[in-house]
This record gives sequence, structure tokens and C-alpha cells, in this order.
Amino acid sequence: CTIQYNSVQPVIPGAPGTLTDGTEIITYASRYCKDNDVLVVYMGANGGFKDYDNLIAQYKAMIDHCDKKQYIVMTMHNSKNFQIQATDADYQKKMNDAFGDHVINLRSEVNARAEEFLIKTGVVSRASDISAKDREYIRNGDWPLSFLRSETDMHPTREGSIVICDLIMEKMVKLGY
Repeated sequence: CTIQYNSVQPVIPGAPGTLTDGTEIITYASRYCKDNDVLVVYMGANGGFKDYDNLIAQYKAMIDHCDKKQYIVMTMHNSKNFQIQATDADYQKKMNDAFGDHVINLRSEVNARAEEFLIKTGVVSRASDISAKDREYIRNGDWPLSFLRSETDMHPTREGSIVICDLIMEKMVKLGY
């Protein structure tokens, strides 16, 4: 299914029609992974939310559904979202106010440690090898381009995904999980 703004459109031909607003959707993960130790919640820039409050409400619903005390919430890693800008200080403040120490600010944390992560993931062997394009992205407060599929596809590469995993592990240790 493709989830879009509180509606679900069937992807499989012949599947049931559109669900109405408020219908509970039980995904594979929410059914079979509910008892995992730590819940990690992340919705990308093209996720189905309308505004800050709607995004936070969806995150809280996921956390409540899993009845988790041990959870991590990740903010968006790029600023290419038409609904919410990852650079928006209000967005970051609202996320921090709602989830406190459980928040990983993907955009700023990776940007601040970009050189370290580019070396650690093997993109470059030393800082002097960082490309001009990566340096431009870092200077603009974004993730290095090497951690993104392309300039138009903001999904993380393998290396970008490794960085996300590292940050999750660091947060789990910090929170005592």
C-alpha cells in the first residue's frame, strides 16, 4: 500500500478500495515487531503528514501502539521537503519538545560530523580527499552528497544508511538501552 495523507490506496490490483480517515492500519512491522526492545521512528520528507503537529501526532501514535518506553525518533535528514523544512528551527524545537532526549537530528548531527563519517564509511581515506560537491553540501548545512543517491534522490546511500545506524547505536547507549 501507499500511505498518503490519511488515506491508503491499494497497490495490488483487486485489493479493497480506499480507507477512510481514522482507519487503523496494521503494518507488518506493527504486528510482528511490536515486542522488539527499541522502537525507532522515522518518516522521510515524502511521508504522509500535513504539518508539525500532524507528524508529531503520528509519531506518538506509533510509540503508543507499541507501548514503548524505549524509543528513538529521527528527524528528517534533508531540506528538500515541501511540507516541512528540515532547516526550520521551529520544526526542530517542536520535535525536541515532544520527544526530548529521544530525538536524533539527522541533518545537523551528520552535517556537524560529516568529515568523520565520510572517512569512517570509507567514502574517503582522509579529509583532504573530500570532494568539492560534498564540501558544498556540508557548507550549506546538508548531508554530503556522497550519502545521498543523487542530487535529485535524497534517499540515503549504503554509506548514509551506515551513518544512521551509527547514530542510532550512539543514542541507544546514551539512553541506556
